[in-house]
Amino acid sequence: MTTVLVPEPRALDAHAGELRLRYYLWDGAGPTVVMLHPSRGYGRVWDGVVPYLLPHFRVISLDQRGHGDTDRPARGYAGEDFALDLEGFLDKLELERVMLVGHSLGGRAAQIFAGNHPERVTKLAIVGGPHAECFDATAEQFEANRRTVEAQRRSPQSFASEQLAREHFAQFSPWRELNAQQRDHVIRHNMNRERDGVLSFKYDGQHVADGLSHMVDDLRKYVCRISCPVLFIVRRQGHDHLTPEIAAKLAGYFEKAEVKIVFVAGVHFVQLENPHAVGEELRKFLRPA
Repeated sequence: MTTVLVPEPRALDAHAGELRLRYYLWDGAGPTVVMLHPSRGYGRVWDGVVPYLLPHFRVISLDQRGHGDTDRPARGYAGEDFALDLEGFLDKLELERVMLVGHSLGGRAAQIFAGNHPERVTKLAIVGGPHAECFDATAEQFEANRRTVEAQRRSPQSFASEQLAREHFAQFSPWRELNAQQRDHVIRHNMNRERDGVLSFKYDGQHVADGLSHMVDDLRKYVCRISCPVLFIVRRQGHDHLTPEIAAKLAGYFEKAEVKIVFVAGVHFVQLENPHAVGEELRKFLRPA
């Protein structure tokens, strides 16, 4: 596969209320695309995808609350909180209408925002596919979510050396699915390195756990109001990946929207694992016919 050159973005800050948000800007000639990362993610996670959108779009990627170089408020990690941050951010930059791309946590925030403000979203892409448990969760899904939250609360936040960080990556999801180059990207953009060699994640692990506890919140009241074209980029691998039948069922909740479903290889961080497929599908969906 041909290597795609990743242009360096500008790192900027904006305030949504009292929250300072770090965002990354790639200039382009077309409409604005705003990209929202998953839990434990970071704005630069989209680096490998962005070249497929340039120069036809102006691309913005956020470090969402509790992540990256954005502020870490003590509370407020429901999907609605992230959607309000997005609203404040778009208002601050005077962006009335945008295209949204979101993955997992970012996908939930994007769906809530698009449901609350359908007039402001021209296209919506959900990378990895929407979470099935966001739509009429079962008792088994509630229990699985509880285990996920508790595992995150126990997960280490820092490591005495890069070697120990890499050993952790090799053993635990979602990092173990990444290759060495992809893990290098995580270390470079999603970890702080102290003078004594200690590495720590740029996200707050306990706040991430708070956010993960909301994965079983019901989004049907939001997605039924979304009216723009919607794309599900569904990952083919992973313990909780969507089958074609379940993906089609979820699409049915988007009552006013035309939903397109595509499948790409990937386990979790598909924009890192398979940027070519994700980038190509986004380019085809976002560009006008």
